[in-house]
Amino acid sequence: MPIVTNQKFMLKNIFSHLFSPADVLMNRLSFSKKFTLLGTIALISVSIALFSLYIHMSETIGSSQKELQGLTFISPLIKNIQMLQQHRGLSSAVLSGINELDGIRTTKERIVTKTFHEIEIRLMTDETNVRQLESWKDIIGEWADIQVNGMQWSQSENFTAQTRLINKMLLLESIISDDYGLTVDPNLDSFYLAYVVKNDLLATIERLGQIRAYGTAILGAKKINEQQRSDIVALVTLLRHSIVPFKVNIDKAAYYNPHLYQILSESYGNIETSAQQVIDEVDTDILNARFSISPSEFFAFTTNAIDSGYTQLHESFLSAAENLIQARIHQAESALHITIIFACLLLFMVAYFMMAIHRTTLSSIQVLTQSVLGFVHGDMQERVHLNTYDELSTIGDGFNSMADELAELIAEKQNTLDLLSKIARSVPGVVYQFRQDVNGGYCFPFASEGLRDIYHISPAEVRDDAAKVFLTIYPVDLDKFKASIRVSAQNLTLWHHEYRVQFDDGTVKWLLGNAMPERETDGSTLWHGFITDITERKAAERKLRMLSTAIEQSPTSVVITNLGAKIEYMNSRFTQVTGYSVDEVIGKNPRVLQSGLTDKSVYGDMWNTLTQGQPWVGEFINKRKNGDIYYEEAYISPVQEDGGVTSHYVAVKLDVTQRKKLEEEVRQLAFYDALTKLANRRLLADRLSHAMTASKRSNAYGALMFLDLDNFKPLNDRHGHGVGDMLLMEAAQRLTRCIREIDTVARFGGDEFVVMLAELYEDKALSAIQASIVAEKIRTALSVPYVFTLADTTVEHYCTVSIGVAMFIDHESHQNDIMKWADAAMYEAKEAGRNQIRFYEA
Repeated sequence: MPIVTNQKFMLKNIFSHLFSPADVLMNRLSFSKKFTLLGTIALISVSIALFSLYIHMSETIGSSQKELQGLTFISPLIKNIQMLQQHRGLSSAVLSGINELDGIRTTKERIVTKTFHEIEIRLMTDETNVRQLESWKDIIGEWADIQVNGMQWSQSENFTAQTRLINKMLLLESIISDDYGLTVDPNLDSFYLAYVVKNDLLATIERLGQIRAYGTAILGAKKINEQQRSDIVALVTLLRHSIVPFKVNIDKAAYYNPHLYQILSESYGNIETSAQQVIDEVDTDILNARFSISPSEFFAFTTNAIDSGYTQLHESFLSAAENLIQARIHQAESALHITIIFACLLLFMVAYFMMAIHRTTLSSIQVLTQSVLGFVHGDMQERVHLNTYDELSTIGDGFNSMADELAELIAEKQNTLDLLSKIARSVPGVVYQFRQDVNGGYCFPFASEGLRDIYHISPAEVRDDAAKVFLTIYPVDLDKFKASIRVSAQNLTLWHHEYRVQFDDGTVKWLLGNAMPERETDGSTLWHGFITDITERKAAERKLRMLSTAIEQSPTSVVITNLGAKIEYMNSRFTQVTGYSVDEVIGKNPRVLQSGLTDKSVYGDMWNTLTQGQPWVGEFINKRKNGDIYYEEAYISPVQEDGGVTSHYVAVKLDVTQRKKLEEEVRQLAFYDALTKLANRRLLADRLSHAMTASKRSNAYGALMFLDLDNFKPLNDRHGHGVGDMLLMEAAQRLTRCIREIDTVARFGGDEFVVMLAELYEDKALSAIQASIVAEKIRTALSVPYVFTLADTTVEHYCTVSIGVAMFIDHESHQNDIMKWADAAMYEAKEAGRNQIRFYEA
């Protein structure tokens, strides 16, 4: 919360500094000057915005007009490129031996020279940049060289020179397009049209022109070498590749010019068809060396395809681009005119409404001023009447409401004082004023009627002198009572004091006083406060201290938790038992004591009982802070407030660890063999009974084995019973490792053991096999030599075992019968030579 407050304070300071100059200026101006200033600023702002818009529109119109000039400029360049391409094709044909085309070639050469002259005149008259002039000089030089020497070169040299010249013309066309903004047009509708003309269409036509020249030369010679084949295949491949981006950019142009979609699609279709026809003719007639078409026919055929492309370029693409740019110029001019008209209207409306606001605001202020002055001079009926609905109207309404409420407040003042007096009389205790004058005297300028109940004194008796109140103070508490008043008067701090009063009949009351002092002009100190009777509370506190002492000295642990199971109190016995300090467990859940050994159902039963508002008695296995496990008997009871709502839980717990240990020792003596820690006869009988009951439910067989150690007595005779006991303990451990957890090993007496296998199979044969496997495992384990290290020697002893096995199921037989059967089978094993396994056969 302090962070949010600091941020708001910082933000307020920033705004204060930011608007400080404007605040200073506006506070020094009248409303007339304020509106004049604001109107001037608005007029200047709109004028600047209008001027900026005019400049922007003018630039748009100018750039579009420049693009139109560029289109008219590049049109003769493209026509000149078309003538150069025809001249290149005718030159290749003549140099290949087709002399009848030389006259047409000469005519084309004159036409090209003438168009060069026309272009040069245009370049010199326009504001031509250096790049255009340098490129043009290079082109003129190339053309002059071709005119003079071109027909003395080889067909390949002539083709290369004229192709280079055409590429330079295309470069000049690109330079002019850049200079006139055609290639950087921000409007995508005309940009893609210009891009198609400048790149894709001219590139496609140039590939056709190169194929025309190569193909005418090959057909004139009626033979094709590998180099020519490779070159013309490369040209055909380039032509195919140029058609693909041509189609992509045609689609882009059509996307941004939906109304041109049909024209552009038809134009592309015508060009693609013508190009494909040329490719097919080259593939079938030239590359296959058929030479069925004459050079003149091929020249005318390809020229027709190229001329068709140029026709589409001029009539469709350039015309469409020119129309788009002209439409853009018209749209920009219209937008400029509309904007100027709108801006003028806006300026008029701003001025009109600024004057209206000025007039109405000043009028309302005058009405407000007159009404306020009338009210100030005592006319309590004066009210504000405005015909507006703005903030000044709200101020007028507020003034009227204030005037109405002020009249009501004056009328209600006396009623309020009377009401406060009644409230003071109704408050339990005393509401009072207490004064200490500069001479040290005390009095109660005001005291409610509760003074009679507290001090048995009427307010009138202490209005001028508080001596009778001081006479009631319990003698032992009087000095502290006066000292607390002195400290409060000196420091002007809250007087908060508990003290006793005593009356003539011997009655003693406890009182609590609270009062806030203030210094008066004459140096006196005046307190405003109240006094209440806390006798009952003090008695309850005394009783609570006695109860707390009893709990703290209790030999049992006492813990109090809230409904969220958070510890709010524990006595000292709790810290002694658990090892936790108060700070370590206050606010924690008692689960910090859980060891994980208490069954989860205990906690479920406990909460189910407590949430029903009933006390619960049970036992926990908990863990001390140092990790020791201990047992607790617990009595937990819900604490219910008025209305039966549970607010806390109180747990009284007794550490019964020692008792549990004694019970466990008794249990060990009663059910386990003291030497081997195996089950004794009593526990074996109990588990055999449970196994027979389980067998009845599951229909599964069990097995009982009687074991007697062979060759055990000589060990006792030779080395004493101590070593014999060591062997018995080792044998017990080996037996335990041979069986499952659900099975039982018991020492029957001396060197005799009993093994019970529970829950085998429902099939007796399978159960017998499983029992046989376990018996063999036991026989093998017990046959391993026993080695014992004594104080001065090592004893190694070989001891085998004879095992008798009896199968049982359900309740077909009595326990004693099963034991007899196993014992009988064991004696059969003994008689068979010992170290044997025998099953009882009925």
